[in-house]
Amino acid sequence: MLERAYRTMRNLHQRFPHSEHVSVAVNLSGRQFEDGELVASVSEALAMTELSPSRLELEMTESVVMARTRENAERLRSLRALGIRLLIDDFGTGYSSLSSLQSFPLDCLKIDRTFVSRMEFEEEKREIVRTIVALAQTLKMEVVAEGIETPEELGMLRELGCEYGQGFYFSNAVDERAVSSWMERPPSW
Repeated sequence: MLERAYRTMRNLHQRFPHSEHVSVAVNLSGRQFEDGELVASVSEALAMTELSPSRLELEMTESVVMARTRENAERLRSLRALGIRLLIDDFGTGYSSLSSLQSFPLDCLKIDRTFVSRMEFEEEKREIVRTIVALAQTLKMEVVAEGIETPEELGMLRELGCEYGQGFYFSNAVDERAVSSWMERPPSW
């Protein structure tokens, strides 16, 4: 899976030189994350594809990362040593230890969509999002809001200082062909 994702990114970078900043994110299941060969597999995929490690993002859910904190902290440090980015997916739905979260070498918290959805109508959700954004900023992490579906949600997230977002408001999920088609157009940024 990693090798395929990396080959796809390498091909896109070769075809579209302006895409150097584009990364690929791979979601890891609990079983994949706890695999004793994970670090070696990632390292091997990096070597085979010759793509910059900084272009790979591994996403694990909060529950997976917090399950075996000592073992997982070491695994995260080993992955980080390869130069890849590490993200906590669905943040806010698990049971985080703040001291563990502070000690893990993480780059980003991804706010679970359940807090983003309808936050313009529910003050509690908005305050939870505000708190997660502040926590991420305090820990010097990026923050991504998942599940943005309306311009109102996007506006509120911007007001709360959320740096990045994803969701159907921007695009449905797309395959490699659709990404290539999008990349053929001149960048609008």
